Amino acid sequence: MSGSSVLQVIISRQLGAAGLGLYYLVVRLAFLFNEVATKVIGAVAFPLYARLQSSPEQGAEAFRAILTGMTVLLLPAYGLLIALAPLLEQTVLGARWAGASPVIQVLALAGLVGVFGDVVAPLLNGTGRPDKVAVLEFIQSVLIILSAWILISRYGLTGAAMAWLLALAASQLLAAHYVLQLLHKPFSGMGRVLAATSLVTLAAAAAALTAGNLLPGIIGLMIAVAVAGIVVGGGLLALDRLLKLNLVADLIRVFPQVHFLLRLLPSLP
Repeated sequence: MSGSSVLQVIISRQLGAAGLGLYYLVVRLAFLFNEVATKVIGAVAFPLYARLQSSPEQGAEAFRAILTGMTVLLLPAYGLLIALAPLLEQTVLGARWAGASPVIQVLALAGLVGVFGDVVAPLLNGTGRPDKVAVLEFIQSVLIILSAWILISRYGLTGAAMAWLLALAASQLLAAHYVLQLLHKPFSGMGRVLAATSLVTLAAAAAALTAGNLLPGIIGLMIAVAVAGIVVGGGLLALDRLLKLNLVADLIRVFPQVHFLLRLLPSLP
């Protein structure tokens, strides 16, 4: 039985069927971005890494491109979900989801941390090291189970989300160690990418919260999301050109569907 399945059993025993139902719905929402992106990445990354086993330098370049693409796509998405979770609960989810926003926020942060693992798993599988993927999953499952017993009794569903966050954060440290063993300078330049994307994400979240507070209700939420999308798109394009980060190029390499959307945007001066 996986850690996720055991976690559901713990939630059911400590919080009842209602708590389990709420948890299931919230976790599906919070990890939605990961699931969609991982399916695309898995189809592309596994055969790519399999072909590049004999070239650590090219493997590192491919890894950085995939990690950059995932960061550029998912960091703003999860940042916006964290910022707008209270408004989402009030305007869309309704009374049945009362108290769901902090759970969504912590799980969204866990999903964001887990993005790194989603990038590492195809690398390990593609280079013939599925045993290391199994080790990461085992450690993650054990940590989820151990921390859930303590945290759920004290913090309820938020404790379950915290268990996910702690387990994913710990397993990513080992994942980073595996990557450093396999590739040559795999994280070169990633600090600038993370800083630029984080800056744009914070600006988008602030703009979305402002719009959502000025225009309450479902219309305000829709406008907040639209404003955030404009800030993210414009900000990333501007920083990409200013700092020569190759964000757009890497995003298109990983998610070719993005190229069509970018063609609809006016060229920046």
